[in-house]
Amino acid sequence: DEKTLEKVSYMWIAARSYDRAMGPLTKAASMHNTGDLYVRVAEIKVRDEDWKAAEEAMRSAFTKGNLKDPGNGQLLMGISLLRQKEVKEARAAFVPPGQEDSRAAG
Repeated sequence: DEKTLEKVSYMWIAARSYDRAMGPLTKAASMHNTGDLYVRVAEIKVRDEDWKAAEEAMRSAFTKGNLKDPGNGQLLMGISLLRQKEVKEARAAFVPPGQEDSRAAG
């Protein structure tokens, strides 16, 4: 079940076996009612510098919604986009709509 998969993945993470954690964590994320476990997937992918996979995990997290810390999600998305040279999209991830600073435009 979802909770068991989540616990198994966290045990692998604690053992620093991130590759082994990904299978159960990804399965648990697909079953979870919020996007928080996809954020955890993105954190691991950022750690591994797998920027495209981190972006995809964050898109899944935002699609599921109800994130405990949406700011962390925006940061992870912005980092992953910036590292892929998607500057305009990264800026949008870093700065929520309506809070743009006109000095930063351009």
